[in-house]
Amino acid sequence: MMMPTRGQRKRRRGVPRLLNKSSRWHRIWLALWCSSSSRLSGCCSGRTPTWSSTSRQQARRTTLGTRYCSSCKVTPCFISQVSTCFGARIGLHRSGTTLLAETLSKHPGIAGLKHQPGADARKAAWINKVMGEGIFLQTVYPKFGLDHNKFLLRKWAGQLAKKIPFLPEDALPFMRLREGVGRFALHPNHHLDDSSSLIVPEAQEHLFNEWALFWNLSRPVLLEKSPSNIVISPFLHRLWGLGLSASPARFIFVRRHPIPVALATQRRAGAIVSDLDVGDLVEHWVAAEERRSKDIESYFDFYEKDRDVYRVLDFEDMLQEPRKVLAELFRWLKLQESEELLSTFEKEVRPDQNTQYFKVYCNRLVHGGPAVVEAHHRMVVRWRSKVLAVSRYDLFNIPKICRELLLGPTEDAVNSSEKQLIQKTMSEEETFDAELASKKEI
Repeated sequence: MMMPTRGQRKRRRGVPRLLNKSSRWHRIWLALWCSSSSRLSGCCSGRTPTWSSTSRQQARRTTLGTRYCSSCKVTPCFISQVSTCFGARIGLHRSGTTLLAETLSKHPGIAGLKHQPGADARKAAWINKVMGEGIFLQTVYPKFGLDHNKFLLRKWAGQLAKKIPFLPEDALPFMRLREGVGRFALHPNHHLDDSSSLIVPEAQEHLFNEWALFWNLSRPVLLEKSPSNIVISPFLHRLWGLGLSASPARFIFVRRHPIPVALATQRRAGAIVSDLDVGDLVEHWVAAEERRSKDIESYFDFYEKDRDVYRVLDFEDMLQEPRKVLAELFRWLKLQESEELLSTFEKEVRPDQNTQYFKVYCNRLVHGGPAVVEAHHRMVVRWRSKVLAVSRYDLFNIPKICRELLLGPTEDAVNSSEKQLIQKTMSEEETFDAELASKKEI
C-alpha cells in the first residue's frame, strides 16, 4: 500500500496547502475567510473582535484572519484589540532574564510565550527547550546564529584554520565567528534599527501570527523574552507600532556585571563557547551594552522621550530588593500588584547569585598563575573604561570584591599561607590598577 505524501496528510487533517504559501491566491482565500467569519466582522468593521474561543485551532483561524483584515481595505486592528502593551524582556544570556520573565508571566494580566491548550502538542517540548524565547518561534527576522545550526562544525574548522602559519585571523569568515551565544552582538549586520527594510505591514502581521499561537490573547500584556532583543529593540518597537498612532511596545533591559555573565555563559554554553575566554565574553558584553545605550539615546530618548517605554534594570538591584523591583514593574505596566507573586519572587531570588561566580574568578586570579593574571590585566586595560561608560560596574573593584569574598567574615578559617597569597595577589592587582589610572589621568 502506497504511503500518503506529506501534502496529502496535511489535507486529510483539514489544513489547506494554501496556508504554507505567500501567494496572491493565499491572500484572496484568507480575505474571503476574513469577510465571512462572524468573529472577524468586528475587526473589519471597526468593532472589537472577541477572543474567547475554547478551541486553539479556532483561535488560530481568528489570528490568521485578523492578519489579513488589511485585505478588507481597513486598518489592521489586532494589536490594539488584543494588547494594551507588548512587553519585551531584554538582556544578554545568563543575565537573569528567564527568572524575571517566568515570574511576570504568572501574573493574571500577562501572557508569556508557552504551549496553549488545543495547539499542536508536538511543539510543546520545543517551546520548553528554547525557554519560550520568541526568536526561535518566528521567521520574520534573523536568528543571529543562536539556533547554532552547524555551528560547531564551523567553529572547529575555524580553530584548525588558525593553526595555519602566516594566515591572517580574518582571512576566512569562520576564523572569528560572530554569531551564536557570546558572539552575536559583535556582528555589525546583527543590528536592526527603525530604518530596517523589514518594517512593513506584512512582517508585522506575520510576526504577530507566529507568536499569537503561543500567547493567551485574552490577557492585556503580551510578554516576549529573547536576549537577542538587545540589538534590535528599535526595530521591534517600530514594527509593533505600524498603523497605530503610537507603538504599544515596552522594553525591560536587564543588565548584570560582565564577570558573572561571562562565567555563567562558559558554564551553561559549554562547547559552544569553549574557544572564548573571560575577556572575549566581556568584549561581547560591551558590544551589546553599547548597542543598547546608543539605541536608547538615538531612538527611545529622542522619539519616545515622554512616553516612558523602557526600563533599565540592574540584576544586582533585583537580588537585593526583589519585592520592590517587581512591584515597580507591575505599576509601570499598569497592572494590579499580586502579593502572592511578590512573596514568591522574594523567596525564589537568591542574593548570592553573583557571589558564586566571583569566587570562581577570584580563585583563578590567586591560583591560576601568571597567564591568568596577565589575561585579567589585558581585560582591565581594554574594557574598563567602556564598561564604565555604559554601566555602574568598575573592573578596578575586582580586588576589593575578591578580598571580601575569599577572606571576609571567614578570615580566621583561612590558613596563614593562603591568606598571605590572597593579600599579595590582591595588593599587586590594586597597584596595577592604580598605575593604570594614573597613566590615563596623565
